[in-house]
Amino acid sequence: MTQPPADLHGWILPDYLDISDKLAEGEYFLNLMAGTTDWNQFRWLTSAFLNAARASLDWLGMSVQYAIPGEGQYEMERDERAFAKLSEYVSIKHEKRGGKVYVSPLHPLLVELCKHRTETAHNGPLWIRPKQVTRPGEFVMGETSVLEFGRNVLALLNTIQREVRADID
Repeated sequence: MTQPPADLHGWILPDYLDISDKLAEGEYFLNLMAGTTDWNQFRWLTSAFLNAARASLDWLGMSVQYAIPGEGQYEMERDERAFAKLSEYVSIKHEKRGGKVYVSPLHPLLVELCKHRTETAHNGPLWIRPKQVTRPGEFVMGETSVLEFGRNVLALLNTIQREVRADID
């Protein structure tokens, strides 16, 4: 990868179909979650984790849609192989007029991820209980351990990353 222009110095510019930075961000918050029994801290870290995990889907959707240089100076084309693979997990809609790419989950775990992320981003605090625990693994959303859920989401996102872009370890 070449050096970014001077006005972008310090920015992280992901490679084609590479969500490893977002995955690392999610792992960072998940590790912090695993180290606290404070209910408020745990909820706030969970919210940050959910945002990072959800954003990785958007990154992949955009990257798949605008993957290959097209014929015009600023034209990019979709990577059909990557699109087909990613479409097993999410629905991808491309708005021709504005160029926006919308990604909606299909896989049940991603549907749950997005449900929880929407709740904390738009409706109110997460449904994490109980307020007092002796170990972080005791925090649950519904009947599911929050840490177990987070680990499963990260594992699935890593699988998707490998399947969509086979050259990433």
